[in-house]
Amino acid sequence: MVARVPDNPLPGWRARLRPGAPAAPEAEAASLAPEVEPTGASVAPIPAQRSELLVPEPPAVGPLRLRPWRTQRGRLVALGAAVLTMAVAGGTFFVSAGRTGAQAAWLVPSPSGDAVVLVTPEPVPTTTPPPVSGVIPDPVVNVDASGFFSWAVLDRRTGARYGSANQDKTTFSESMIKAWIAADFLSRTAEKGATPDARRTDQLVRMIRDSHNGAAESLWLASGGDASTRRLIKTCGLVDTRVYPAWWSQTYISARDAVTMGECIANGTAAGPTWTEWLLTEMRNVRGTVEEQPNGGRWGIIDALPPDVAATVAIKNGWTWHKDNTWNVNCLAIHDDWILAVMLDYNGSKGLSYGAKQCAAVAQQTLRQAAAA
Repeated sequence: MVARVPDNPLPGWRARLRPGAPAAPEAEAASLAPEVEPTGASVAPIPAQRSELLVPEPPAVGPLRLRPWRTQRGRLVALGAAVLTMAVAGGTFFVSAGRTGAQAAWLVPSPSGDAVVLVTPEPVPTTTPPPVSGVIPDPVVNVDASGFFSWAVLDRRTGARYGSANQDKTTFSESMIKAWIAADFLSRTAEKGATPDARRTDQLVRMIRDSHNGAAESLWLASGGDASTRRLIKTCGLVDTRVYPAWWSQTYISARDAVTMGECIANGTAAGPTWTEWLLTEMRNVRGTVEEQPNGGRWGIIDALPPDVAATVAIKNGWTWHKDNTWNVNCLAIHDDWILAVMLDYNGSKGLSYGAKQCAAVAQQTLRQAAAA
């Protein structure tokens, strides 16, 4: 979200100052405005869970009971007599022949019934699956970006990760973390055997599609505030991320952790099996251009993709103009085959559109092959 200048504070948003920035007027520290009435969004139907394939157990085969022969000679004599008797009588004789390190074998009669033949089952052919083909070659990113700039990408087919040399450096998450806030709220609600009511569903929709800060604050506090951010770190296994007390938008996060968070959401770990696809669908329906502020968030990485591909990509961007005249702009995009995060902090005179174009430039260079696939 965009933090407005002091003479026009954004409703439902507490003006934020970075450490060391000049103090804001008292009016800018006002608490959140009351939530607006629900827009009428209804609870999405809970997806049917996939049933498990039940495979019947094979019938149990009783063990072969042998007499407790006491000497090796006795065992050989008895076994020879048994084989001879069965061969002469033409009967059927099965003995399990256990071989250490070899195929199992059986003693069976010949078709004529006058001899015993050792038959070894044909080995079951094994096939080696072909190697998985990646969708992202080792990318080389050459972007003329000023200020802080980092990126990271995950090839979900192969698990390969790439990124800038400083992909472990952190900056404010801004509204990008709203994807986690939604996932955490939905997961915890499902754990209680409940479904979000109309009010909470409306908040979830507005928080993701329109990046509504008041809705985010309400949902985050309902999930425990800082405890929710700590769950993000633990649940998704983030390595660089740190909690900024009482402030979700200024959670310190790195580009590589942003990608890990995206994978945590995409694979169902964050929101759980019931709500993951619902959340990803909402992220595919983010709306509003750079010019449609303060709530327009559909820009950045998807601008570098063909329209049919962009329609399948789940996104959540974050953007804030700070009072030290800097922009924080973050882009997160989740595709079935890849996840990309771009994070920037630059001079405020360049405007939001500068950050959006940098996100698109990184996507164009890293995802050229993936977009054509």
